[in-house]
Amino acid sequence: MNKNEIRYEEFGDNPLVAVKIAEKMEEGYVADSMFEPLMGRSEDRPIRTYPHSTMEPYRPKLSDQLNGDGVSGNTDLDKNIDSYNRYSQTINPIVKRNSLLSEIKEYRVIKDPQFVADSERKLQNWMTMQSDRMIVAALSANMSNVICAANSTIGYHDGKAAKSVKEYCENISAGDIVSVATLKKAISMARYGLKYNGEETFALRPSRISQLTEGGIKIYKTSYLILLDNYQSEQLQSDPVWIDMHARAGNRGYAENKLFSGLLGEIDNCPVINMGLWTKTQAGLLNTSIPQSDFEKYVNSALKNFVLGDYAGKDSHHTSIGAIVGGTAIAYVGSPISFIIDQTADSGTKIKCGVSKILGIAKTCYEVTQEDVENPLYHNQDFGVIGIISSKE
Repeated sequence: MNKNEIRYEEFGDNPLVAVKIAEKMEEGYVADSMFEPLMGRSEDRPIRTYPHSTMEPYRPKLSDQLNGDGVSGNTDLDKNIDSYNRYSQTINPIVKRNSLLSEIKEYRVIKDPQFVADSERKLQNWMTMQSDRMIVAALSANMSNVICAANSTIGYHDGKAAKSVKEYCENISAGDIVSVATLKKAISMARYGLKYNGEETFALRPSRISQLTEGGIKIYKTSYLILLDNYQSEQLQSDPVWIDMHARAGNRGYAENKLFSGLLGEIDNCPVINMGLWTKTQAGLLNTSIPQSDFEKYVNSALKNFVLGDYAGKDSHHTSIGAIVGGTAIAYVGSPISFIIDQTADSGTKIKCGVSKILGIAKTCYEVTQEDVENPLYHNQDFGVIGIISSKE
């Protein structure tokens, strides 16, 4: 059998077969991810990837921009020595592993003669699911800034009196669903640097979402991405303002009308994406009806004590958890996949195929490392995420 130039039947004689399978799995598991369009190495990607092949803690860093006036002419440099804050966070990678065991040769020939090739596909799908769930868990845990939808003209609850995100979310009750007005407020918070309680903070860094070349000039489109679950997507699509936007848009499709590009649509130049629901068979967005134990399996150890129910509304009313994200919202640390073919299982009568990968996934939230700076702007604040919380209905 030859798939992707791999001769699976030669695995017993050629150790490079497992290496080639691992290389294809690495490409495939990323390509199959629901987050693949958001990944990249640069700081303007929502999920910023860092290659890391050991279990040593990884510390991605961030520095403030320089804000001093500098000097001019013959003035000594000592007259203006600028300063900046250095931020970092520690990500502790873990090893994700799984395996499949064949039956003995006599049964394998009848039931699954392509066991190694089938194992590649199944284990690749499993690794993609694990990665996607870890991203969703990191994105959703312990948000420092959110917008709570409201059944009102302005589309959101006023959070000025709230002392915490948990207290702010307790305003939500039945009927508080996502609308165009809700998302416009979320975009405004991201662009102008506003917290749920009205306090000023930093603006989210926009993400580069496309590149066009017109007249020989490269044009980069930067914006925020709005991620909603099925409930929130349906709520938005029932909003009369949203319906009117679609009616006025004319032909759909990027070529004819750049307002819509095949996603749910755009609001204020920000694409809206339906990311689906977290279920036992798929890795969509979370809501507060998901068992805490299911969520905890995928969140990093520093957030094990975070309670998903903190986003619940009035009288523990269940809520959906969407998000607006910008550049470097998630730090994704990982090694290449390893694929193992073990022919010695059960005294050499069975084949075991295994997959292994080092992964460390965390929402970007920096801590200052320069002790003489008080109240730094980014300290313990989500760097690229604002939650969108609404009634689950």
